[in-house]
Amino acid sequence: MAVLTLRVRADTRRHECLFVTGNTLELGNWRTETSCKMEQIGHQPNASLWKCSVKVVDVRSVQYRYFIGHPIVLSQQEIIVVREMEDKVRSADLTNQDSLTVDDGKFGIDENDHRSVHMEWLEHVSQMHLSLHSSNETCIKLQDDCHQSDFRIKISLVKDGHSLGSSFPSLIEWQILNTIKGSVTDCEPHSDNAVSFNTQQDIISYSWNFYKTNYSSVCLEVLEGKGDKEVGRCLVHYDQLAGNLCGTLHQPLFNKEAVPVGTIRLDYMCTNPVQSSLVHDLSKVDSLSYKGRVLYIGHRGAGATFKHLTERRKIKENTIAAFKEGKRNGCHFVELDVQLTADNVPVVYHDFEVSIASKKVDSEECGYHTAMIKDLTYEELTQFCIYHTNVLKEECQDKELMFLNTSGDLESKILPTLQEILEHTPQDIGFDIEVKYPLPNMAGEEMFEFTERNLMANVVIEHVFKFGGERDIVLSSFDADLCHMLNLKQFRYPVLYITQTEMSCYPQAVDLRGRLLGGGIAFVKGKKLRGLAIESESLLADLSLIKRLMDDNLLTVSWGWMNNIRKNVTEQKKKGVNGICCDKVSNFNADSESIE
Repeated sequence: MAVLTLRVRADTRRHECLFVTGNTLELGNWRTETSCKMEQIGHQPNASLWKCSVKVVDVRSVQYRYFIGHPIVLSQQEIIVVREMEDKVRSADLTNQDSLTVDDGKFGIDENDHRSVHMEWLEHVSQMHLSLHSSNETCIKLQDDCHQSDFRIKISLVKDGHSLGSSFPSLIEWQILNTIKGSVTDCEPHSDNAVSFNTQQDIISYSWNFYKTNYSSVCLEVLEGKGDKEVGRCLVHYDQLAGNLCGTLHQPLFNKEAVPVGTIRLDYMCTNPVQSSLVHDLSKVDSLSYKGRVLYIGHRGAGATFKHLTERRKIKENTIAAFKEGKRNGCHFVELDVQLTADNVPVVYHDFEVSIASKKVDSEECGYHTAMIKDLTYEELTQFCIYHTNVLKEECQDKELMFLNTSGDLESKILPTLQEILEHTPQDIGFDIEVKYPLPNMAGEEMFEFTERNLMANVVIEHVFKFGGERDIVLSSFDADLCHMLNLKQFRYPVLYITQTEMSCYPQAVDLRGRLLGGGIAFVKGKKLRGLAIESESLLADLSLIKRLMDDNLLTVSWGWMNNIRKNVTEQKKKGVNGICCDKVSNFNADSESIE
């Protein structure tokens, strides 16, 4: 038996403590509920010293990690709500020693003096998130019809009409994201001071963890841009948010005389934790082992194969055969698309729709009917005669090229399940799993109801934890809220936000976080995602972006058609891009011929 003493400095908030867990019984075997609570030694302005001593039996190489949280009682059981957790696992060698004291410096600072923590991991509680922005319509409308854009905002949690103030022991995060500068301003959650808000440039992001619903009302006060004159206020009750897990509220603003003066539009989203013990094992760390190299990523494996009606490649996109072909051409990772069927089976396929063929009565001629994957069970997908929707185009001459072999051999099977892909693709092929979600765009295309985000995120996370093994895996999405959820629900797999900026050849997204590059940067920085996947057109127009993101300790992945030109790949590599995704995977093969 030996005694291990750990010392570390950390900034904590009221009600919070520092904890440590590790690979021994005394350190809690990597669980939050059995972790070791550290003792605070004195109070210092920047970082107090925290200390604990444990007796270690039968283990000489001790691994551990620190986290900041606050204990609460839930259903008569004490649990710990985690606010921040170190990304790295630390170690101490007790070989031939009866005692050892380790001074670990400052919490969350790695060997390169970079801050390296995972924020807001949800294990026992849910999180409510409110957002105030003018992505598709002005979020604050006043009856006097003035086109005012500069305001000051106060937000507070209330109970029985009174502000809870700093007595409320919950994680509250309040940020202003500037979509032009790409900056993040963290606001003091319990301050009585109002913060400046420009409806054309800024996004207000307000989040709180909840486990007692009577704490879940929010008072929002709108003041004039200069001075303390109140324009109006509104109260958002928990009952208004409880019916759906996400949505939009249009709340009336009332002045002090209770007279309506305008309206305010708020988006809300509730994130629930994943109920799986696999996800809550704190021994798991960020699995991305790029080690400073440029990651080559094969789009849908070895390139998209349904973009052209005359495409005759035998190896089809999003199949195990395509993933292996990408690897043969030098890809470290392959990008693949995941969505859920009607019976919640995650399948790998890019488009939201397929065509179902049916023969006409007394005729060999086929008719084709479009159906959404989310509306078909997995059994229906494998038993019906399924085609790519290109089959409906008049210029499609050879319709059999669009046939989707959904029940053939596993390697060439189209619409495989995520489990099949994870279990049968070689482990040395990394996965960039894009979780599909439809995006409203400025072209005004009609939107459709889709799988609820919590369900989508939970199913994907449970599958990668159960079947992912030691594979390098990145999670990504074009949907910012889904990225936020994926990052909140787990801490092992890094999350990238895919942006489609104003330079895109595709219809621009309504969401300012996806439409404006500054909005995407501010969002990723504010929500502590690992980085951004940026369309190559934007990066090549301003290669200094790569250095800017690198200085913010964010990964930059380039995607888009311009990466099919080899000189563009070379230019981005020289500037330090972390990953390049393209269809022409032969770009990654040093022995291949030049690509036009």
